[in-house]
Amino acid sequence: MRPLFGLHNQQLSELLHEFSVPAFRVGQLSQALYRNWTEDLADVTNLPKDLRDRLTQVGYHIGLPSIAETYQSVDGTERYLIATGDGQTVETVWMPEGDDGETVAEQAREWKIAVEQAENVAKLAGKLPAGVWVPDQGVAPYRGRG
Repeated sequence: MRPLFGLHNQQLSELLHEFSVPAFRVGQLSQALYRNWTEDLADVTNLPKDLRDRLTQVGYHIGLPSIAETYQSVDGTERYLIATGDGQTVETVWMPEGDDGETVAEQAREWKIAVEQAENVAKLAGKLPAGVWVPDQGVAPYRGRG
């Protein structure tokens, strides 16, 4: 079986091109994979049943990662063995104290201070930045302080 999860849009586009379907189907499949985390190809009901059946017949499946095993330490640390859709495994660790136990509010305050410092540096340099780095979003357009 070949997992669809993990393929980027260009790869999905090339794959669906082989099935002679309209290009907008790439967005529909991508949304099912990465936004909706649909677990079974049969449940991707915004794709025609014929296309879902053909993908399955040639060996494709969703292939979402899943937690294969969990190990918990006495200090609360948890290790996870994650199985990927292609049969590989990855291990990751969650530490309850994390990064010195910072809360989201503390991190937000730190980001606000960092943005203010960047604004001050930009003012000293005589220009404002074109964008600001936002965690999990990349560079967001700079809109000034509001």
